[in-house]
Amino acid sequence: MTTTRKRLLIAFQGQDTLHSLEKLTAFFQKFPVEVVELYHQAVGGNLTLTYIVEALQTSTLIELQDAFQTMTQQEGLQMTAHPPMISDQSQEYHYILTLLSRHVSTEALTELFAYLKTKQCKISKITPLGSQELHVFEMKICTSKPLDRKRCMGDLLDFKTQYQLDLALQPDTPFRRNKRLIIFDADMTFIQCEVINELSKLAGKEKEVENITNRAMNGEIDFAQALYERVAMLKGLTLSQLQTVMDNLPYTPGVERLVCVLKTLGYKLAIVSGGFDFFINHILKQFQLDYGFANTLEIVDGRLTGRLIGEIVDAPGKARLLKEIARKEGISLAQVIAVGDGANDLHMLACADLGIAFNAKRFLQEHATGSLSQPNLDAILYFLGISHEELKFLKKSQSLSLSR
Repeated sequence: MTTTRKRLLIAFQGQDTLHSLEKLTAFFQKFPVEVVELYHQAVGGNLTLTYIVEALQTSTLIELQDAFQTMTQQEGLQMTAHPPMISDQSQEYHYILTLLSRHVSTEALTELFAYLKTKQCKISKITPLGSQELHVFEMKICTSKPLDRKRCMGDLLDFKTQYQLDLALQPDTPFRRNKRLIIFDADMTFIQCEVINELSKLAGKEKEVENITNRAMNGEIDFAQALYERVAMLKGLTLSQLQTVMDNLPYTPGVERLVCVLKTLGYKLAIVSGGFDFFINHILKQFQLDYGFANTLEIVDGRLTGRLIGEIVDAPGKARLLKEIARKEGISLAQVIAVGDGANDLHMLACADLGIAFNAKRFLQEHATGSLSQPNLDAILYFLGISHEELKFLKKSQSLSLSR
């Protein structure tokens, strides 16, 4: 016959000292109990310490509680005790919600907590990850029903805009902090320009190319047709003109640091672009990335013919390439991140476990599981659960490696 053991939750709060944890834990030795769970946190000199203990007899727990009540009064601590709430964890779904902003108001937090309440989400833990310049809060939440992450992000879009903050919602699994592959879009993501616009200026066709782009954005023509028409406008440009654009590519702030940290952590990195491989190959070499895919401009006698060679890298093509890279590397899609800014990135972001809309239009933000509106691309690292202190350690490690 199995004996049901009794449990008690005892929580302490007060000033943290060097011996607080040892002294409180040692007190349990006077009673026939077993510590089955222990939670400890010290913030700003304040201690919060929670034990869940088991005993064969309820009377033992009552005696323990009474003894601790006297002891904590002498030590200047506050104590609460009650049976722990029992939840059926087999019926719970766990997620990580990361909030990132330069200014986090109590109004924003209250509104976010109210929204989570409507989704029947319970917050079990909130951890700060950021710095004085950028506030980051990582929230562990659970719910009895699975969340539609993209719908939640869509629901919160006006909230994010109003309070100027970013969010990412991910399943709380071992893969969340063990991603292995990141796929970037190029134009307006890895670099801060649209290359085809820069080329159109050199060709004297800026307004014509802009008009075609607007037609594509309005849904009048698809991406492939728009690309063919815009490339036709570039006919006659020379290799030296392409070289000039390539030599002056404006890289997004934080991208070098992001690449260095991810490579240090063993990530595979790729660029999958609807732009042109003439430029992507240069970026690939400069940053020592693992993969790069883009469209190929036809060049004859050192000049653009206004045509493309081979298969077009469009929205479905980006998603296909993401899956091919993951399959080749033996990486689960649950360990893939995709980052982009436009409608052409929609399918690619949908394939990845974490799809991040970077300074993107509303349409893409509504269909992504993460959004980032910060100027620095390396803020993505916070979505991976990496804290500011860990980033400082990684930066120091990189400096030491380079000096050897």
